[in-house]
Amino acid sequence: MEKIKTLIADDVEGLRQLLKAHLKQFNCDVIKEVADGSKVIEAIQQTNPDLVLLDINMPGRNGLDILKELSEQNIHDKVWIISGDDDQKTIQTAREYGAKGFINKPFTIENLNQTFSLYESMTRKKNTGTNNATCTKVMLADDEELMQVLLEKILIDNQCIVEGKASSGTEIINILASGWIPEMTFLDIEMPDGNGLEVLKHIKDNNIPTFTVMVSAHGTFDNVKIAMDAGADGFIVKPYSEKKIEQIIKKYKNSLAIQK
Repeated sequence: MEKIKTLIADDVEGLRQLLKAHLKQFNCDVIKEVADGSKVIEAIQQTNPDLVLLDINMPGRNGLDILKELSEQNIHDKVWIISGDDDQKTIQTAREYGAKGFINKPFTIENLNQTFSLYESMTRKKNTGTNNATCTKVMLADDEELMQVLLEKILIDNQCIVEGKASSGTEIINILASGWIPEMTFLDIEMPDGNGLEVLKHIKDNNIPTFTVMVSAHGTFDNVKIAMDAGADGFIVKPYSEKKIEQIIKKYKNSLAIQK
């Protein structure tokens, strides 16, 4: 198996070395390290890496600014953001600029395992010729990051692209208010600052055309009935079952066929 040519852009040498040591376990060959944000784009153009790990906070030029330019040049599809900041607005901006994923500081093997599991899924879809135009665009709303990661992996394996994430009810309502409408929305019922049922009501009251799937760790009859009576298109229970999610995606695609 060919090694993954990797470029690390982070201004802290100790963190670069730690990440570099971890990456050896994931078939990565670090071909370039950059400490100055103003030199990142030139380094990418010169080395043509398979994967770019880009820190948000760098001297010279910050990661979001770099990512925006890469997006404008249509060479953003290899960029994963490194950050110790879990600010959801920053994360959402990075996704809008085309970031494919996130690696949180401090680095852990568990975090990197999740990262490269997603990376391999994306690469497999790309190498088998899957066209993004045929993929289902998805929004995830869950305040548990691990649950987001697990669900995203299953969705990617089923020809979906997660283009939006939120961790609170208010956040997802703000995203929907921006004008972007996902084809499918997975809504956790138990979220801070506006739970999933409140968001579902907002979606239905405003006739937002997104196929809405409620998510909960409590799959009681009452929970399911309340969600479906409120207009949910589907319901899945944590921990996620790949078979159940495949059934939900099939239900969404069948609904499109009926509409036609």
